[in-house]
Amino acid sequence: TPDLIVGLLGILKAGGAYLPMDPNYPEERLKFMLEDSQANILLAETETINELPQFLGRTILIDKDWTEIDSANTPPIQYRHNNMSDALAYTIFTSGSTGKPKGVKITHRNVVNFLITMQKEPGIRSTDVLMAVTTLSFDIAVLELFLPLVSGATVALADVDMSRDGRRLANGLKRMNVSIMQATPATWQMLLAAGWQPAEGFKMLSGGEPLPQNLAQTLLSDSTELWNMYGPTETTIWSSVSKVTNPKLIDIGKPIGNTQMYILDKHLNPVPIGVTGELWIAGDGVSKGYLNRSRLTSERFVHNPFVNKLGAKMYYTGDLAKYLPDGTIVCLGRVDFQVKVRGFRIELGEIEATLAEHASVREAVVTAVDLGNDDKRLIAYILLEQGVKVLETAVMRRFLQSKLPAYMIPSNFVIQDQFPLMPNGKLDRRTLQNPLNGVIDTADYVPPNSSTEQKIAEIWADFLKIEKVGIHSDFFELGGHSLLATQIISKIRDNYAINLTLADFFDSPNIADLAKQVDAVNWQIKVQTAPLQPFEGEAEEFEF
Repeated sequence: TPDLIVGLLGILKAGGAYLPMDPNYPEERLKFMLEDSQANILLAETETINELPQFLGRTILIDKDWTEIDSANTPPIQYRHNNMSDALAYTIFTSGSTGKPKGVKITHRNVVNFLITMQKEPGIRSTDVLMAVTTLSFDIAVLELFLPLVSGATVALADVDMSRDGRRLANGLKRMNVSIMQATPATWQMLLAAGWQPAEGFKMLSGGEPLPQNLAQTLLSDSTELWNMYGPTETTIWSSVSKVTNPKLIDIGKPIGNTQMYILDKHLNPVPIGVTGELWIAGDGVSKGYLNRSRLTSERFVHNPFVNKLGAKMYYTGDLAKYLPDGTIVCLGRVDFQVKVRGFRIELGEIEATLAEHASVREAVVTAVDLGNDDKRLIAYILLEQGVKVLETAVMRRFLQSKLPAYMIPSNFVIQDQFPLMPNGKLDRRTLQNPLNGVIDTADYVPPNSSTEQKIAEIWADFLKIEKVGIHSDFFELGGHSLLATQIISKIRDNYAINLTLADFFDSPNIADLAKQVDAVNWQIKVQTAPLQPFEGEAEEFEF
């Protein structure tokens, strides 16, 4: 909402740093973030304050406390430019492999360098309208909110419902004459599934996870611009950009202004062109490191041996990459077990550590299964404690929901007798069974009873990549998410004359309820459009 931007600008103007907290996150995670950051002011709204953990500092309600705010006698702020550039602008928490999220400290210097270079490439004009669709807890929101404001352009704000509903978002883009939008590939897929087509001159920025070739080919036309954006949170949002001209070759381009990218071997020596190495990033985008994690900071942020500058650091991304002959860089995936699912960076170790906290779990392994079309699912494999025979999926899901954000909760839980090992004794992740190839929830399986239920069940099974779905099974417990929901809604619309919305789907996330909605609408249509039949036969008289 506009109040969000008012709050952010107020914090920055006062010389403070902000910490975004999504009220949809589990209370335990929010409590950790407040304690770890030692925040002394909580800025919230009346609607969300009760969803946040107890806070001992000062609380300001931006929708309620305006009388007190207006009466404050605050003198003009005296900026000390030499000091402000290295002061924190924001701290944002990302997934951590130790089981706890870690805060990344971003300075004004980091943000200003980023925004100034983004003004040039991919570029923005004062006449542009940029649609902001990303939660503030995802660092790419910084571009969406601040780049238009520092460029004299316009920010169009999408609310939560619009950002999750492809049809509503497509209508919003058209209604507000949006000319630029930044989104993850998952959101672009959602828009296309809803029938959206980019207008002439529309500029699309895609980042957060690899841009699939088939998606790039669909989005790109002679009258549109498509940019592939790359960068970790630790080096301030995007560190390189690439204008996509050939969808069959997706690279991450070259470093943005005042940024250096090195592809090195294990001994920190540069590798030749075309040889795969590990990607390091240096320059004005490199953050101050992790909040209260000095050891982890020293491991990931090391002295930059390639420049003669005191205190210069470079950051280890954990990504594999190689140079093309023209100097552009191709990203080749992760070195470790960090993954990206629908744009969110996830340390699989954090989920594994959280699962291990459950009294019935002896050990847990989590993997990400790629089903194509930018659809990744998290799968948890569990060894039970001795004496535990059964562990219900619903129980595990509720346990994780109290500790992790929704995007970090696995779609499926597979109980293992033992984990497969390689000859060296290490876990062989490649041979773990993929449960998405089989039947799910067979114990509670109730088959379709009508043709409508049968058709919707077939649609679900196709998109969820499972053999069959019971009519009472919960879509989201089967691994569904908002992008898949949007695609299923579009498919149902293709088969039935019903204006089903994403909100309807969230209210009725099972086949039985959806079929009732479809049948009710179809019955009304049949009654309204039934043609009059000519009378045939002999008339009969009736007394009333």
